[in-house]
Amino acid sequence: MKPTTTEASEQLLRGKHYLEHFCSPETLVIDEHLSEPDQAVSHVLTGVEIYIPLAGLIDVEAELDRLKGEKKKLDGEVKRLEGKLSNEKFVSNAPDSIVEAEKEKLTDYQMKREKVDERLEEIAKLK
Repeated sequence: MKPTTTEASEQLLRGKHYLEHFCSPETLVIDEHLSEPDQAVSHVLTGVEIYIPLAGLIDVEAELDRLKGEKKKLDGEVKRLEGKLSNEKFVSNAPDSIVEAEKEKLTDYQMKREKVDERLEEIAKLK
């Protein structure tokens, strides 16, 4: 963990025991001079950057293949629902509750696809 403020550093150091206990990391480093390790994912929070090394923990190629397959399915669902909702006959003849349900599904699939895209970018950096 790389604290970016003095306050964050102090809080992390005070809570280090709890982080070690509840997160069970192999090693926990709290250092404002920490640089991002190779083959790691990172997440930025207010006052801290968190690095999680993944080297040796996942098969990068297999995970990329799995995510690409998931993205393909989501692309298909988004395209299907966009087609359905752009069909004037469907929208005008279907009950409002059905149209709204399809819109909600579309939004859900779009959000899932965005998350998969983000994950693909993170995993691709590990190659």
